[in-house]
Amino acid sequence: MKYTQKKKPITSKNKKPLLIVGTVLLLLALGSLFYIRSRGQSPNQTPPVITQPDGEKIDLSPPTEEEKQAVDENKESISTEEKPQNQTPPPVSETVTPFITYAGQYDQNVEVAARISGVYEDNGTCKATFSKGSLSVTRQSKGFKDVRDTLCTPIVVPRSEFTAAGEWTVKVAYTSPSNSGVSEPKKINVE
Repeated sequence: MKYTQKKKPITSKNKKPLLIVGTVLLLLALGSLFYIRSRGQSPNQTPPVITQPDGEKIDLSPPTEEEKQAVDENKESISTEEKPQNQTPPPVSETVTPFITYAGQYDQNVEVAARISGVYEDNGTCKATFSKGSLSVTRQSKGFKDVRDTLCTPIVVPRSEFTAAGEWTVKVAYTSPSNSGVSEPKKINVE
């Protein structure tokens, strides 16, 4: 005849000692872990060292007081050195030649427009200078991107600002951060 022991049901009376034993074991494990971590490196232990593939050894132990002081002195010497002024070089400007597409008097206005071929940019400045002997009239407008070039917004000057009638010469200068140049002069008749 085989004897089998009947299992007793777990009751709250049986759970209490298990709970106490489990708690004590957990506290012992945590205490041991804390002790090991708080001990750190003992004086008899050798510092951790890594050997790189090229044979160079790197000491991973914390820095000594002398090493800390050397770093602080180096930081101070760097901060007190005279630093060069941050100078940006002037932008490189390409020489371009604006081409006057039309110029003349239309009713009571004198008008001029120009194109800068091979340049495709916005916000350049177009400056028209009309001259006749010692007389001159100057106006400017903005350049803007066209299909493949830059155009000057047409410059319109009232005829009344030209103090003399006759033949005047106009030139258009174009400037931007990356391009600059002056057109060939064009003659216009102001009536």
